[in-house]
This record gives sequence, structure tokens and C-alpha cells, in this order.
Amino acid sequence: MKIHLSLKLYLTIFFVSTWITCSSQGSTDSLSLKFEAATSDSSKLKIFGDLFLHHLVRDLSKAKELLFVIDSLCTEIRSEECEANKNMFHGYYHRINSTYDSSIVFFEQGFDLYKNMKNDSKMGVCAFNLGVVNSYMGNYEKAVEKYYLAKTYYEKSENNNGVINVYNSLGIIYKNLNEFDKAITSYSNAGELAEKENNIPMQAMINNNIANLFYQQEMDPDSTIIYANIALNLEQELERNTGIASAYNLLSGAYLDKNLHDKAREYAELAVNYSRKSGSKRFIAIHEMGLADILKKGSNKQLSEQYYLNSIAIADSINLRDLQVHGYKNYAELLSEQGKFKEAYTARLQYEKYKDSLSINESKTKIAELETKYETAIKDKILEEQKQDLNQKTYQRNLLFGGLGLSVLLGGSFIWGLFSRSKRDKKIALQEQDLNQQKIQTLEQEKKLLSMSSILEGQENERIRIAKDLHDGLGGLLTTVKAHFGKIQSEIEKVENLDIYNTANLMIDKAHDEVRRISHNLMPADLRAGGLSIAVRQLVHELRTIHETKTDFELVGFNDDRFNEKIELSVYRIMQELINNITKYANAQSVFIQLSKFEKEIQIVVEDDGQGFDYESALRASGLGLKSIASRVEQMKGSMDVVTSPGNGTSVTVNIPF
Repeated sequence: MKIHLSLKLYLTIFFVSTWITCSSQGSTDSLSLKFEAATSDSSKLKIFGDLFLHHLVRDLSKAKELLFVIDSLCTEIRSEECEANKNMFHGYYHRINSTYDSSIVFFEQGFDLYKNMKNDSKMGVCAFNLGVVNSYMGNYEKAVEKYYLAKTYYEKSENNNGVINVYNSLGIIYKNLNEFDKAITSYSNAGELAEKENNIPMQAMINNNIANLFYQQEMDPDSTIIYANIALNLEQELERNTGIASAYNLLSGAYLDKNLHDKAREYAELAVNYSRKSGSKRFIAIHEMGLADILKKGSNKQLSEQYYLNSIAIADSINLRDLQVHGYKNYAELLSEQGKFKEAYTARLQYEKYKDSLSINESKTKIAELETKYETAIKDKILEEQKQDLNQKTYQRNLLFGGLGLSVLLGGSFIWGLFSRSKRDKKIALQEQDLNQQKIQTLEQEKKLLSMSSILEGQENERIRIAKDLHDGLGGLLTTVKAHFGKIQSEIEKVENLDIYNTANLMIDKAHDEVRRISHNLMPADLRAGGLSIAVRQLVHELRTIHETKTDFELVGFNDDRFNEKIELSVYRIMQELINNITKYANAQSVFIQLSKFEKEIQIVVEDDGQGFDYESALRASGLGLKSIASRVEQMKGSMDVVTSPGNGTSVTVNIPF
């Protein structure tokens, strides 16, 4: 029976219908004709849904207006299918609007409703979009779990376009996790299916993603330009502002790699303009940050700083974790280049906070486990289907051949049991082999750390022994020599005019001071007697007075705290080596040093405005100081981050757990 709509709803539909008819876009003209020909409310609802999806990536405000009409239609129709579709459309809207928590709620409700209706294809759509939203939020393992769930329902309903989406989205996650081989495999699978299905929108998206992969690997800017231009042409035909913005953004990055700064900036500004047209906060944040990166490498640092602040504010508001990591890191570098060390330090803390929460290595492990579970489930499904097929054939043979069929069944079951057991044993053997290989790798790493620890411990023990020998042996001997030397003063009165006594006495004093200095460097008495905070203050004092370097020093969270000797000595040696590097090589005018104690770790920050250096080249060279610092950090299971480049000073952040 046809549902009679309210007057308000008829007026709403009349308004939207008129609006559709007046649109100049070819696809909306086609939908207008379909709307006029529609005779049922459900067919009108489908047209509004198609129109909503059309505008979703082109004009979010129009999509929102259509969502109101869909809500009104569903209120009148009152069917489970209509309610499920409404939830799915709301999920889409909130996904593009970057209100991700709301998007998750609507897609989960839609999934449950479609599950009641046993609609596998739409269950796949909801599961897939839950994966997309979790990916945007940086929850990669949850995203992969939802993608594989979607793939299961897509394959069950023979929805190849849905499978294309899954492969493409898995490629994006692998790319973000730097698993480039897996990303290429996923994109290739998606591309082959998209070509087979003649799916132009997905071909455009895949070309954009492949261009992004080339760009991120910094392998070949020309390949990035080729794939981005293919994507741009397709996206312009489809009139998708988000896709056009992405293509321009990739072209901008590629031309920057080719040192064509003006062209790079031109494309970056186009990317920002198209992302603003789309209304998507996520795309606005991404492309404003891309423009900020380009301006940072040019002369307009102030404008770059403004774009970073805008894009970071959006990323913070909608919880875009990977964008927060990238933004705060580059923003800190920009502030450091401008000599704003304290503001740079604050930004650096935010970077460390979000970087640690991203847990890329942990995500890789969990995702690998999900892949294994999915592949195992597929294999089990195939075996189950084979078993069912075999049982069916056996049953038919039983009906036809009676006792002979029974014998075949028994024989087949016996053979199948042997085959299954053999396959299971082989699988267990392979798993044991993988486990043993992992144990070997773990032991090798532990052996390496133990060897490194023994070397450093041996060095410290030798330092202590030499310091003790200098103090107790040579120091005492020099004191005795000086005492005896004083007694013979009266014997050399005749040569007083030659001033031999005073000269010799001064040389002995210098030797004594030198022994004390060497002994202090080998095992600082300040560290053993007063602890880490006092010993570090002495290092800073020497930097200020002996080397006459302007130094800002901050001690945060220390209240005469003492740590175990190994931690104190390691932190002291790291800071000593960092300060030595500044005095020897940096040619710095000012230095910022901060030692902080947090709940579970000690943090060292040392920054200077000196000449900077190429970090990778320094490590490949002799670089004993840098290697010593890195070895100590690794031995203490800490982390070190170095930001430097020739002519731009150096910033080193070290975190040591305790």
C-alpha cells in the first residue's frame, strides 16, 4: 500500500526536486529525470540516496540538505530497510565532516540492522566504512580488522567493487606503516579488479594512492607526477573536489623534490582551495599542512607558521593522529630554525606524545596477526567446503552403489584423515620453525645488547680504576715531592736570582691540578657525592665560564632525587658528550639545556644555534661521539631524536626510562 506523505514532506520534496532540475551537472540531470519517473516512495528514497552520495564529495552543505529529506522520508515510510539506509547515510556524512565518533555510532547501528535483514553486501559497506574511520583516527589494527570483515561479506555477496575498496584501503594502511611491498601488492589487486569492473572512480583513487606511495618513498618524483596527473584527469571528469585536491597536493610534493619551488607552491595552493570547496576538515588539514611544509623550505616562515597552526588545530579537534605527529614535528623544526627554542620544545613534547601513542611497530604486529587469522579462516572455509562437497558426493554414491559406496566413504575418510593430519603436522612444523627463528633473532639481539653493555661497563670500571690510581698513587707522590722540595729551599739560596725554585714549584702545582682534572673527568666526584642534578649544574657552569657560551639551563622535576648509579652515570656521560660536541664543532652563540624527570623517564634536551651537520653522514663517518651516545641510549632501552641540518643548528632529545 502506498504511504501518504505529510504536506511538509511534499513541500520539501518539491523544493529539492526543483533544485535537482535546475542543477547544471550531467549526473544530477539524469537523477532529475529518474525522480520525475519514480512512482513509489522507496524508489524516490533511492534517488535521494544516490543524489546524496553524488554531492557528498563535492558539496557537503547540499549533502546535508538531502540528508534532512531522507530523514523525513524514513519517518513516513517506517521500514527496517529505510532505517538501516538512513543510519548508513548519516555515517557517510559524519565521516566526510570529520565527526568520527558519530560516524562510528551510525555505521554500527546500520550494520546491526542489515544483519537482521541478512543483507551481506550492505553489512560489508558498513564494516568497510568503520575501517575507514578507524584508519583516519590512527587505529590501524582496528581498521584492518573491519576491512577483513568487510571483505568476507563482499565476497559472500559477490560485490567486487567492495573488494576493490578493501584492497585499496589496505594499501593505504600498509603505506602509512612503511610496508611498501605490501602496499604495492594491495594497490595492484585493487587496480586489476577496478579495470575488470570498469570502475572509473576507484581507478582515479588508486592512481592517487600509487602516486602517494612513490612520493612517500622519495624514489622517483617523475613517477609521482605521471600517476598524479592520471588521477587528476579522472577526478576532474568525476568533479570530485577531494580527489582533485589530493592529486594537486601530490604534484606539489613531486615538484618540490625537483626543486621547482614556485610550481610546488602553486599546486599546493590549488590543493588547499579544492579541499576548502569540499568542506572536509580532514582534507583541509592535510593540504594546509602540505602548503606549510613548502613555505617552511622557502623564505616565508611566518606564513608557514600560520598554516601549521591552522592545520594542527583541525587535526587536534578531530583527532587525526598521523597528522598530529607530522605537524608538531615540522612545526617544532620551524620554530627551532627561527631561534624560538622554548616554543619549539613545547611543540616537540606534543610530537613525542602523539608519536608514542601511534605505536607503529605494535600496529604492524597486530595487523600481521589479523592477516594470519583471516588467511587461516579462508583456508578452513575452503577445507570445510571441500569436506561438505566430498560428503555430498559420498552420500550420492551410497544411494547408487550401496555397500560399495560405504567402502568408498570409509576409504575416502581414512585417506582424508591422513591428508589432514599430514597437512596439520606440516603446518605445526612450519610454525615451530618460525618460532625458533624468532627465538634466535631475540637471542642475537640480547647478545648484542649484552656485549654493548659489557663494553660500556668495562670502560667505566677502567675509568674508576685509573682515577683511583691517579688520586692515590701519582697524586700522593706529587704531594710528597713538593714537601721534600720545600726542605731544600735553603740549599739553593745561592741561585735565588735564577728563580729555579719558583718555576719548579709552579710546574708541580700545574701537574697536581692536571691530575685532579683528569681524575674528575674519569669519575666526577660531584656525581658520586651530590647526584645527577649537582653534577649537571657543574657541566653547565663549565660551559658558561670556561667556554663563555650563552647558556639557558632548566632543571624540571628534580628534588635532590637519586637514581641507581648506572642510570646517573649514563645520563651524565650523554650530557657530557653532547656538550663536548657543542664546544668542539657547533660554533654556537647560544645553547638551551633542559633536564627533566617525569613519572617513568628522564628526558634530556640540548639545542644550539650553531652550524649544524648532516646526521646520517656524521654517523657513517667516524662519529665516535654520536655512536657512543647512541650506544648508551640503546643500552638503557631509551630513545634519541636528532633534528639538524647544515646551517640550522642542532636539537637532540633523549628519553631514558627508570
